[in-house]
Amino acid sequence: MSQIYKVKLLDKNNIQKIFVFKGKYEINESSNKITSVPGNFTIFSKSELTEINEKNIEVQYIDQLIYDDDSILRVKEKILIECRNLNLSINQMYLFYNSQKKFNINDTYYKLTQKETHELNINTLNSFLYNFISNSYRLQNTQVNISNEKQFFSFEDFNELEFDWD
Repeated sequence: MSQIYKVKLLDKNNIQKIFVFKGKYEINESSNKITSVPGNFTIFSKSELTEINEKNIEVQYIDQLIYDDDSILRVKEKILIECRNLNLSINQMYLFYNSQKKFNINDTYYKLTQKETHELNINTLNSFLYNFISNSYRLQNTQVNISNEKQFFSFEDFNELEFDWD
């Protein structure tokens, strides 16, 4: 089965519209499922459906697929071609995605320090932490206290950050 992608049009972190690139798959909107082969896959999670209903978000199904090997430029072109009335250029589009992932502290430190060939500095650490988001587009009830005086962080410093790693 090809991946079905949902493109959310945001305005100041508020979802304005959702475009579902479904290709030729048949979808039963009321049951939120693909009805054609291979079938029985849901499109939206329960929390997404709740948000769509509560905020009255428009959903548009598109008979085009976004493939895993499409370049960023190609994805932007498909969005502009299929999602009419956007009034945007390719250069004005900013694409990102959310994923849930558990981090292993050893692997994470190893990657942030480029196999321990570079020191972990405050800028790299801040950039890394800044990219964590929750369903509401920001960390809720989570504070990571980092001393402003400290410029470089050892593995022990990194490990002492109060964060749910595994």
